[in-house]
Amino acid sequence: FLSYLGIQAFLGLEFYLKPFYYLIAFVLFLNLVYTVLYLSVRHLRARPLFIYIQLLGDALSVTLLCLFTGGIVSIFTFLYHALVVLAGYVLRKRGAFVMATANSLVFGFLCVGLFYGWLDPERLGATFPYERPTADTALYSLVAHYTGFFLIATLMTVMSGRMEAQRKALGAMEKDLSTLRNLNEQIVSSLTWGVVTLEPSGLVTFSNPSALRLLGESTPTGWDFNHKLDILGLKPLEPFAPAERAEREFEVHLGNASHLEVVVSPLRSAQSPAGFLVLIRDQTEIVRLREQLALRERLLATGAMAADIA
Repeated sequence: FLSYLGIQAFLGLEFYLKPFYYLIAFVLFLNLVYTVLYLSVRHLRARPLFIYIQLLGDALSVTLLCLFTGGIVSIFTFLYHALVVLAGYVLRKRGAFVMATANSLVFGFLCVGLFYGWLDPERLGATFPYERPTADTALYSLVAHYTGFFLIATLMTVMSGRMEAQRKALGAMEKDLSTLRNLNEQIVSSLTWGVVTLEPSGLVTFSNPSALRLLGESTPTGWDFNHKLDILGLKPLEPFAPAERAEREFEVHLGNASHLEVVVSPLRSAQSPAGFLVLIRDQTEIVRLREQLALRERLLATGAMAADIA
């Protein structure tokens, strides 16, 4: 609306722009009707009927625009086809064919009205080049546009069917992925072994509750595993050779008399290093039993030696 005012003020072409004031007023009236319906009829908001009402209003607006810009030979008749595409995308098969039928009715009324003289753009102030259509021109335009409307509706039906099938398949895949993710989290969280994944730099990207408990950390990601090893007096992890497949094992002695067994394996993505997989096992009880067994063996050996001396 402001653009029209600016052009008119600059060029003084009131006779060219005057018909578009009718179009602007009609569009503003439709927006007012949509607003009243949206605010007053609440149960209509979530129903397709409200979308159909807006699409029908758009079809009437396109018809009025075509009337002021050449009638059935207007360059803006392509907007009818755009409305069919929009209806097919939003409302699927039924919406595409309903919109094609609505376009056929309003465009047919435009053709018949111009042919019989019921509609005269010059009476509304339009001064664009306009010739009253002949019977052959009106019939050709009707057949061409009707064919285009329903061909596009058929195409949108096929596309919407494929989109719906893909949407359902994607939903099933997301559901399966969510199930597998939950199962994986339950399994990893239930392990007594600590599981930690690292970037090549040693930054932790995942750690299960057992790993946090054994290492005394509180956050599952974002901390430096090599810094933790440095605090314990151990060397940082070194990258694996490209062909190296073996695991590396070492023990960690904590200050609270706890003993941990650490197993490090390479993580690879498409044969390239992606980081480390670290498995941590609490060996405190095993070390204690091993020490008790060694003490018993020493006592037995001392007793046997004493018996031999006696």
